[in-house]
Amino acid sequence: MIDLERIAKSIVDEIGEEISRAGIMHRIFYRCKSKNSTDLKIINKGYDGVSTFLRDMIGIRINLYFVDDLPIVRKTMLSRYKKKDEAVDKINQTEFKPTRINYVFDLPEEYKLEFSESINDNRIDNTFELQLRTVLSEGWHEVEHDLRYKHIEHWNNHDDLGRVLNGILASLETNDWTMLSLLDTLSYKHYKSGNWDAMLRTKLRMRLDSSVHLTPDIEKLFQKDHNLVKSIFKLNRGKLLSHLLDSQVKFPLTINNIVYFLNSCYLQCDSINELVPEVMRKTFDQIKDYNLQ
Repeated sequence: MIDLERIAKSIVDEIGEEISRAGIMHRIFYRCKSKNSTDLKIINKGYDGVSTFLRDMIGIRINLYFVDDLPIVRKTMLSRYKKKDEAVDKINQTEFKPTRINYVFDLPEEYKLEFSESINDNRIDNTFELQLRTVLSEGWHEVEHDLRYKHIEHWNNHDDLGRVLNGILASLETNDWTMLSLLDTLSYKHYKSGNWDAMLRTKLRMRLDSSVHLTPDIEKLFQKDHNLVKSIFKLNRGKLLSHLLDSQVKFPLTINNIVYFLNSCYLQCDSINELVPEVMRKTFDQIKDYNLQ
């Protein structure tokens, strides 16, 4: 399985590099099925290599820090890889149950031959499974998968306890949204008190270089022009991250560079433009104006 591990690691590195360009806070994990696990699943599921196939020989999971990043990363993954199947549950307002965001993607062409030679079994499709979760829900899904999904018979006649298990996930999902509200409130408090560096970090919730702080020149501009700061505070964070991904630009993610990026595609403030280093100016020349409201 050495070749399979290499393929999985390469795809994980590609995904990580892609979403890290936008500073999206995440962790990525992967696993390759063992021979025993593969053989057992093929037998249990009856995969025949004609109409049904094992499709999760490589499994990748992206755990996102924030629930509102799920649609952004979903869109990016669907644009990068060719979807073959999906299990994406819709939320039912009258019934609570775990919701899946699972995709099966074709392997990129450069890995297909190596994958086939490594596996050599026509019952196994040359695909990989990608799951999206939040960090808070990840632990619950691990417990549920190993202790209920794999042993559903242990839960027969214990619907009350199954409901409690689902209720734990409901609490975690509520906490996902509470986390956003908490950070929005913290950002607003920093906005009102004029702590611009902290306002930006808690507003954007991006993985920025923590050793680099706003320059005194930007601080002075913000202090003098509150309408400028207000425009930044009111920007749509999701649109910002999507624009970073769609624009295909790559630059060091510091808080100052994000201000320069915002100015290039949204604020268009001459005073900030004068502060932009030449190397960053050239990077931003390829970016079109964008409405982040």
